[in-house]
Amino acid sequence: MAVTIAILLAGGGKSGPDAKAEAAAVCTNARREVEQLPQSPGSIAQGLEIEHELLAIYGRELSQLQQLAPRIGDSFQAGVAADQSLFAGASAMIARPDFVKLSLTLPDHPNLVPSWMQKWLAREQALLAVARTNFSQAGIPACEKSLG
Repeated sequence: MAVTIAILLAGGGKSGPDAKAEAAAVCTNARREVEQLPQSPGSIAQGLEIEHELLAIYGRELSQLQQLAPRIGDSFQAGVAADQSLFAGASAMIARPDFVKLSLTLPDHPNLVPSWMQKWLAREQALLAVARTNFSQAGIPACEKSLG
């Protein structure tokens, strides 16, 4: 019992509004980092570098959100779980040699998107909707734009 009281007094047992504020700050900071990245790559190599930087930012964000999730609640945990799936899918796609090239060339030619990529995009969009809904239900709108 004394250990529990010491943890609570030291702030280790924070939940509710404090943890929600921390999560909102994590998501806001990650979004700011993403905004600082170049928006128009000049080459496939630069596009791949930007994608890797994005994954690094989202990986750090996800790690921090995972630590906060148990203190916030079920809706937030479900949002983090959806983000984990999004992150895994994005990581797998970036590992494909053809993905970055396609993602740079296809926006001008949507009718040329291969079926495997269409299926992946549909899955990712569905996961993104789940994550956004759960973060909204958790009362943390700053995290609704996570990985999006």
